[in-house]
Amino acid sequence: MLLAAATGCSGPPAYDIPEKPCRRSIDPEALKPLLPEGGTVTTRIGEDDDVSFRCDMSIKGEIIRIWELRDQSHFDMVDHAMRRYTRSDPMESQVPGDSVIADGVFVSMNPCPARGEKSNYILEITTTQSPSKAKESREALEAFAASYLPEGLKAMGCTQ
Repeated sequence: MLLAAATGCSGPPAYDIPEKPCRRSIDPEALKPLLPEGGTVTTRIGEDDDVSFRCDMSIKGEIIRIWELRDQSHFDMVDHAMRRYTRSDPMESQVPGDSVIADGVFVSMNPCPARGEKSNYILEITTTQSPSKAKESREALEAFAASYLPEGLKAMGCTQ
């Protein structure tokens, strides 16, 4: 009986992720590595208007903040992020667009052609993980951003 109870708790952590957290279709497998073990993901929508959207997903006090902006003028996002996140060891990301990954931060600028040739979409994803955990989860953050970006572009009216 004791063995059964012990082995019953050794499986993968259980997550309760809403079907469309942050009103977006999010790949739960891409999100899980960024979350602490087990629990329920709660969401809170912040800004939500014609040009910006912000949503916090939290579990056990850790937060993943997604901030989207559209209709932005183009600027050198890589240069900007390299200066802004110097303490977080920023580097260019392989995610499409002008993208940077750093410890606990992903930021990207992509064209928003459906809104006009001078319109750009910015996606920023930040985590409140400890510095050591944020460094360890850079790959996971980048993978989550890559899976989120097409859905964000679509939701903000940048693609069909």
